[in-house]
This record gives sequence, C-alpha cells and structure tokens, in this order.
Amino acid sequence: MIADRYDAFLFDLDGVLYRGAQPIEGAAGTLATLRRLGKGLAFMTNNSSRTPEAIAAHLTGLGIEARPDEVETSALATAELLRSRAIASAYVVGDEGLRTALAAAGLTVLDGTAAAAETVVVGWDRGFDYAELATAYPNAGGEYHFIGRAFGRVPAFPASPFSALAHIGPIARSVEDTALMLSIIGRPDARDFMAWNTPCPDYTIGLARGVAGMRIAYSPKLGLDVHVDPDIASACEKAAQTFVELGANVEVADPKLPDCRAIIDTLWKAVATFIRNGIPADQRMQCDCGFLRDAEMGAKVPTGRYIAASAERADVALAMARFHEDYDLLLTPQMPLPAIAAGHDVPPGSEMNHWIDWSPFTYPFNITQQPAASVPCGFTRDSLPIGLQIVGPSHEDARVLAAARAFENAQPFARIEAARN
Repeated sequence: MIADRYDAFLFDLDGVLYRGAQPIEGAAGTLATLRRLGKGLAFMTNNSSRTPEAIAAHLTGLGIEARPDEVETSALATAELLRSRAIASAYVVGDEGLRTALAAAGLTVLDGTAAAAETVVVGWDRGFDYAELATAYPNAGGEYHFIGRAFGRVPAFPASPFSALAHIGPIARSVEDTALMLSIIGRPDARDFMAWNTPCPDYTIGLARGVAGMRIAYSPKLGLDVHVDPDIASACEKAAQTFVELGANVEVADPKLPDCRAIIDTLWKAVATFIRNGIPADQRMQCDCGFLRDAEMGAKVPTGRYIAASAERADVALAMARFHEDYDLLLTPQMPLPAIAAGHDVPPGSEMNHWIDWSPFTYPFNITQQPAASVPCGFTRDSLPIGLQIVGPSHEDARVLAAARAFENAQPFARIEAARN
C-alpha cells in the first residue's frame, strides 16, 4: 500500500480532488483514509486568487475535510519570499487571496498607483485589463523582456480553448531571469498531452554564446502593406545594426508568407464562439464587448472553413522553415504602432476595428508555433516603449535567448524611472 511508504501527502486541487464544482470520484474517501492512518496532508495550488479559508471551505463543501492551515498557495509563498527580502510595499495585480497574504506578511498593499511601491506582484486577477497593466508597468522601469517559447515547451493545464494558438512564456526584467523562468516552467507535465515529454534544458547555459557568425534577416514590415510608426521603424533599424556590430551577418529580407490574417481571423473567432457558448446566457453581458463581437462573427464560420484554416497553418510553418534554411534568426518590430490608450481595442480615430489590425508581426508565429522574444529597444518621442521581436526556428528557444542576451548586453534595456502621463 502506497500510504505505508510515506508520512505526508501533498494534493493538487482542480483536476485532482475536484473538477469545477464536482468532486473527483474517490477523492473524499482517499483523504479520509489517509487521515485515519495519521498521515500529514497539505493542499497545494498555484492559483493565488483565493484565501486558504476559502479553499478549505470549498473542499469541505465537497465532502473533503480540510483546514486553512493545511492549504499552501502561490500567494502565501510569494508573501513569504517578499517578507524574507525585507520588501515593505507592493502594488498588486491580483485577487483577494494574494492581497490578503501580502498584508498578513506585513507588506503595505498600495492602490491607485505603482510609483511608490517597492515591487509589483502579479497573480490571477479576474478584473485585469489594459488600464491596470498601464498602472503597474511604470514601476517595473519599462524594461521587461518577454519570450513566447516554441509551442509545447511549457505545459498548460487546464488547456486553453485556443489550443495550439495559445503560447505560454515568461515575462521578466532580464534575459537571464527569462531563461531561468523558462527552465522551471518548461518541465514536463503529463496532463498536457500536446506538451513535450522530454526533460527541459537549463536555458541559462549557453546564454553568453552571442550571435557572431549568425545569418540574421531584418524584416521592417514582414513583407506586409502596413504603416509602421517612424519612431518604431528607426529604433528597430538601429537595433538590427547592433547585431551587425555583434558580429552577425544581417540583411534585409522578408519571408514569403501565405495570408496569415485570414487564418487567425477564422480560428480566433470560431473559438470565441465556443467559449461564449459555455458561459451562461445571463452572464455573457459581463464579457468584453470585443470578445462578444468576435463570438458573434465566429458563429457564422462554416465547419469546413475552420478545418481548412487549421490545415493552412502548415503552409505558413513550411514557408518559415524554408526561410530559416537561409537565416538563423528573423528580426521585426514587435508592433507597428505605440501603445494605444487604455480602455480602447484600437487606436481612437484610426481606421482599425480589431486587435488583429495592430498586431500583424506577432500572430504569424502563434500560427507557426515558433519561439519569439520581444526585447526593449527604445522609446517613441512620446516616451512609449518600443519592442524588437527576435524569431527563431521551431524548437530553437535557446538560440532566441542567446540573441536576446547579446542585444541586452550591447544595448542595456532602457528604464522608465517614474510614471509618465
């Protein structure tokens, strides 16, 4: 009997003890047996939104005996970490569980502005929107580095309804932190059947290998008929020149891609319909208006068109695979325009009507499942941050990270020292 070999047992929650509002068959009996045997029990979750009291009450309501002191959450772990580092104040993007844990650890939780906080703490937040991101971002110094890893490197559970379009990757203040985070969250998890089942490498190893001798393409517009803000175009061109100075062979070249817009438009809106249909009708008006518009349009997508769009992804991936036969990396602007005003889906007064209109350089690589990083490379004349996108061949996350680190060393990420209006 497995219980004879261990003194304590740690249990994950959703998907292990319950699924939504329904207990997993046998869970309550198993826990009761372990208690009778005198085994130590703990309930673990990486969901920071609920307090231990709320989680214990939920489990009790499902017939599973649980006490708040037996619950360990990511919120409690974060609070203890910050307390151990003598952090006194935090701006929080998160729900009650995270805020309560930080306050109980002695931190002052600040509201309204992040400027006076020593740190920004981010957890699950049901009310998160662009306005809150805009408030939290200045305290980070405007120097975040983001990498969307090759699809499947980071397992996801529960899986996103967007399936293979949904890419999970770390956001951190430096490339080294990004590599460390990817090394941890990229470990295998059997609950995601599409994730890699191979051991995750330590991505911090080889970060310093540089880009000397690499063949790098710089594509100012990804071959598209789009307007790129002059400040962004200038900053990204200078960033590409930095790679020349680092010893890479850089030339202007556009990959010859099929129509990615039609593919993403079909897939995204059809899945939006699926998600909407799973929401009770009387709650749908609480959803984002843009999401509801997408869902309405997605309901009109024929099944055959959805299947065809899924198949057309292979054409885009093949085009990029052939492109990478000649180039080790691809550089593009991360966005063609500066950050838009909070509370708007598109720039006010523009002819755009959907977020897809202002993200033409990023969604093609959700389609192809390639790793891509965004690194800060300057500011517009209005002091808004500019990102350079570094795209690598499929599964070459380490190459992308090494290039990002080389760029970071050559051109340290600029900081925003205070909130800007």
